[in-house]
Amino acid sequence: MEDINGKPMRTRVLLMEDDESQAALIRKKLQQAFFDVTVCQDVATGLRLSEEQKFVVAIVDLDLGGTSGFDFVRGLNRIGINTKVILHSVDSTFESAKDGLNLGVFAYVEKGRYDNQLIEQCHRAATAYLSDNLDVANEEIAFQLRLLE
Repeated sequence: MEDINGKPMRTRVLLMEDDESQAALIRKKLQQAFFDVTVCQDVATGLRLSEEQKFVVAIVDLDLGGTSGFDFVRGLNRIGINTKVILHSVDSTFESAKDGLNLGVFAYVEKGRYDNQLIEQCHRAATAYLSDNLDVANEEIAFQLRLLE
């Protein structure tokens, strides 16, 4: 897909990772897969950036040096931002996956697994985000049409 100037459109991704070398590696791989990546290292910055910019996907580490990626997800839910969240963590317990799903997380990808799996989940999340927004737009159009009748 291209923008009005003919440039390829890139899906905007927020990467929350406090390990700088891990963040640089993930960022590079995502950029090679044509994602526009912004990196931050903490929940407060992630929430501020999410309010200022429109991210389609957020890749969130669970352990952010004293805070939890779940705090970020709760914050997004509280302020009503519908970014699709992918948890990316070494903590692959059933409990953490269940907690994430209960908070509305889109997917869970274990760190150190397959880079392609993370990229694939980003593509799936972007598709789901677009579909959700299309559904909302269609509902709004239907509502407007009913008002005009």
